Amino acid sequence: MEVRYSPGNEVVCGRDSRVQRAEVLELSIRTSSETILHDKELLKSWLSSTYKSYSEPSPGYVSVYALHESSVDWMPEWKFERAKHCKISSGTGQSFYFRRSCLNKVLVDAMFWLTTELRVYLVSGPPGVGKSEFTIWLAGQLGLPVYRLCLSSTRLTDERLAQMLSPSAITFNSVLLQVDEFQSVLSRWTDQDSNHSHGNCSCGVTAAGFAECLQGSSAMARGVVVLTGTSEITRQLTNTNLPAFFRRLHCCAELTWMSDNDKRV
Repeated sequence: MEVRYSPGNEVVCGRDSRVQRAEVLELSIRTSSETILHDKELLKSWLSSTYKSYSEPSPGYVSVYALHESSVDWMPEWKFERAKHCKISSGTGQSFYFRRSCLNKVLVDAMFWLTTELRVYLVSGPPGVGKSEFTIWLAGQLGLPVYRLCLSSTRLTDERLAQMLSPSAITFNSVLLQVDEFQSVLSRWTDQDSNHSHGNCSCGVTAAGFAECLQGSSAMARGVVVLTGTSEITRQLTNTNLPAFFRRLHCCAELTWMSDNDKRV
């Protein structure tokens, strides 16, 4: 095999005017008319396995990404935020996670459908019971990076959200998307319905726009979406008329305070 490297030309690009180079690594092998197809397939297979190994998170850690907006004139970008220890029942300190039986159905469903379609879960409970820690544990179990999304920003529109969740923006084949404080989002959508009935207009991501992204036709086609929020969501589910959104929920679970038996365990 012959390897040729070209540093490429320096190009100033991006909103922060950073200097990048279009580096090229060219691989070539001697072949013949009889073996050219086999050699080409061998090279493709090797490159595919190499990229898969490169894109997988480091063993024992979960990569966490968040949206960063450097200017109101530019689209937000996903940026690596931190690497968190995987949560396991046999771990200690920051690596420990107490597996709750009420969340087993979410894990089983996610592991079954992960590679074929997008699954959406709603996890509710009082503040401090471990909903965010559950997402880190679930991501470690599934081997996925966590993308944290805040839908409260009024500058994040339906069009921007679809772009942020498109394959060109998310470089991984599959991710765990966490939307925290979802009860406040539901309240805003309820207020928007009331404002629209009075002729007013609201900004931000709408329920219809978010439901379209969950459909997978214009955004994520597979992976896991975890919506977390307080127990107020249970009351909002009965008072909010959002059938197009709620029928896209595949599983709901409620995480409560630990029982006496949980504490003993």
